[in-house]
Amino acid sequence: MKKDTIPDNQREENAAVEKNSCPVQATIGVLSGKWKLLLLFQLRNGEKRFGELGRALPGITPAMLTGQLRELEEDGIVQRKAYAEIPPRVEYTLTEIGRSLLPVIINMEKWGLEYFKQMKGAAGDCLWDDQIIG
Repeated sequence: MKKDTIPDNQREENAAVEKNSCPVQATIGVLSGKWKLLLLFQLRNGEKRFGELGRALPGITPAMLTGQLRELEEDGIVQRKAYAEIPPRVEYTLTEIGRSLLPVIINMEKWGLEYFKQMKGAAGDCLWDDQIIG
């Protein structure tokens, strides 16, 4: 199997072109990733520490959590604030543009609940969050 030989800088240029080509592509580019939407949902009520986010999302590895948060930060969706303390403390919050995604995410939750009702015969339950919209 041939290994991917696209240089990193070319990948970044391709990603930038994709994000700027179409509004839907831009949205998908920013939100794509297994954990990003769930991270944004966790941050909807305010700041959370790295460990809190990790505990709220069973199955996410620390490396994946770090990577997804970095990408969201690079895209201006999440803000990272590090405190000069021992032990170090880092908190994450949604930026203004990040908060503007909340209606989309809430509507996805509502759609999912309706989907469960119609297709599965019962409402689904989010194991990673205790607040479900009825």
